[in-house]
Amino acid sequence: MKKTKEKQESDVVSIRLPVAFLKNHVGTHQTGKKTGKKRYVWNSKKLRQIIEDYYKETEPTEEPEMTTHNFKTDEIKSFLQKSIRRADQDETGFCAWELMTSGVRYVEILFNRLFVISFEDVSNPIAPVLVDLTHRKVKSIYNASKPKATDTARIRGDKIMARNQSIMIAIACAMHLARMKHRREADSQTNYLNYFDEKGQFEKIKPEIPDYVLDKHTAEGRKRHKKDKEQNFWNESVKMENVAEDYDRKYEKLMQQIAKKMDEERLEQIEQRKKKKVKKSQQD
Repeated sequence: MKKTKEKQESDVVSIRLPVAFLKNHVGTHQTGKKTGKKRYVWNSKKLRQIIEDYYKETEPTEEPEMTTHNFKTDEIKSFLQKSIRRADQDETGFCAWELMTSGVRYVEILFNRLFVISFEDVSNPIAPVLVDLTHRKVKSIYNASKPKATDTARIRGDKIMARNQSIMIAIACAMHLARMKHRREADSQTNYLNYFDEKGQFEKIKPEIPDYVLDKHTAEGRKRHKKDKEQNFWNESVKMENVAEDYDRKYEKLMQQIAKKMDEERLEQIEQRKKKKVKKSQQD
């Protein structure tokens, strides 16, 4: 039985992408009749099956994964984070070691968690940079130290030493986070806002936009400050708290002095354009 035109069209999905991105593609390569551009036309049934198979493979199993020494992965990750929060370097070091010695997949698990911790629990803005740089170096050393059947005894010894060094570096990184000052405002506020949003009660905590926000960079601000938008910006919008001790206000003050002149010049230009427009319309 032949398919109707509607049915045939529903069975294919056109995806316009460079060939380099279409690994393991399903479908046919066609040239558009009108545009003449090349594109891949995917068979949606096959594509849907590929997506379903992918998610089946990536769905978490009911049985938790175990580390080398039979710790549940979710528990050792939680143990790591709670140890860092409590500034317990010994337990932090142990958790990092357990994950590092459980295989390459656990190296990623460790550093993904450390990266989250660096924002969620640590006050030092250098923490995420430390974790990211350490992750790159540790991953490089760890991958390069994989044993091969052709390795000589000396090479095997060097690789074992390199792998131990990568473990030590990872532990040191985790310990640094444990030693740093801790704070959790970002995570606490995220959960607070999520709670009201999920309950459909966001209006209860929704803040009002302050007047100082409405400057020349917003449509409402330009409407309110038609005559003094530069003065409003340089006298109100640029105000700061927690200012650096060595901040030089020299040019800020100079801009405040010429802001009124800038507004006057702008208004004059607008007036001149209006006159030209009127004059042109009269001539026409």
